[in-house]
Amino acid sequence: MTKKIIETARSELRITLDTLIEEAREVVGEYWLEWRLMNKKLAEEERKQVVPKYLRGNIAPRITVRTGKTYIEWGVYAPNRYGGRKKNWGDRIAPRKGPIYRMSQFSKKAQDWEFELIEQTEKKLRPLRYAMEHIHNSQAYLSRLISKM
Repeated sequence: MTKKIIETARSELRITLDTLIEEAREVVGEYWLEWRLMNKKLAEEERKQVVPKYLRGNIAPRITVRTGKTYIEWGVYAPNRYGGRKKNWGDRIAPRKGPIYRMSQFSKKAQDWEFELIEQTEKKLRPLRYAMEHIHNSQAYLSRLISKM
């Protein structure tokens, strides 16, 4: 009887986790939309200048799944200047201890307009990231309980 209850609790946690992931996708989607529009506008302005100055943004969030766990992380999508043109999947910005990103991690790499956008988005993503982390830990704990029974 208790094993069934624990499995039910674990499945309920999975539903909650899926809801959090969907909400995170919406936040990340909003960021990408605004980020792309601004980069397009800045690219047009760069073409008009005699000596173009690179003002476009390089940092954006993404949702990845590694070993069955979903992560919300930030990546740097800087243009490649050397060699042939390659697909740029971005370089991951590693969080500090745990799922924590500090604004100082972005201040040197981001443009001014982009930094404000990152700050707004990170305020929305941080609670989702914490909740996802704790739910994942709870699921793992319940799985261990089930295996011991």
